[in-house]
Amino acid sequence: MKLRSVLLVSLLFALVTPDGLVAQSSTFFNQRDDQYTLLGLKRAKEVYEVAKLDYERQKGLYDQQLISKAEYDRARAAYTDAEVNYQQSLLAVIFEQQYVTVLAATKYQGTGSRKQVRIEIGNAAAGGAEFSQLVSFEDEIFRSLQPDIVHDVYVSLLNDEGAIIGLPYEAKVEELHFGKPQILEFDLLQDLDAVSVNIIYGRGSERRLKVFLQKDATVNKAAIQSEQFSQEVELG
Repeated sequence: MKLRSVLLVSLLFALVTPDGLVAQSSTFFNQRDDQYTLLGLKRAKEVYEVAKLDYERQKGLYDQQLISKAEYDRARAAYTDAEVNYQQSLLAVIFEQQYVTVLAATKYQGTGSRKQVRIEIGNAAAGGAEFSQLVSFEDEIFRSLQPDIVHDVYVSLLNDEGAIIGLPYEAKVEELHFGKPQILEFDLLQDLDAVSVNIIYGRGSERRLKVFLQKDATVNKAAIQSEQFSQEVELG
């Protein structure tokens, strides 16, 4: 009990001292940020910009030997924390804004007796107007996170019962760049005129679209019958 009391007093003392307040505020935590990613990004960007300016000012003073190394180190640590938090907030918004869709779906006769399907998928993430106002596409941190790339895209073809009817059972695209669609080829195990294209990407976002298969190879757009569901799934 005595040890617990000492620890509690020490924690309270750390929070009420100036250094404790700095350490506490460096986490920049706000419960609403987890629910509203754009709000969290705005908050993180403001804190980052203030911390960056303060760090640059303190560095200038330190170079002139006008402040101690401890003061300089505190400013640098606060700047580093703010930069990491800003990156995390950017990632949260980028993952939320990611969007992969079917651009074309064509059925044709393969070399054997089996029908084949050509699926064209594209990275359709555009980003909201508010997001564009908050972050410039030329922002160094923003560019370092590769916002125009969707990683680990998995595609499979299903029938109405949810069974996989395409070979390979699941195709993977390591990186899907904005403006650079990818074409995937499948052998059709069940001869259907409409299939469901199941797409999993990013941190577990999942879409399933039922599409009519075009039989004319010159057609470059899929006729989307209906979107069975479009949902966000967080994988383990």
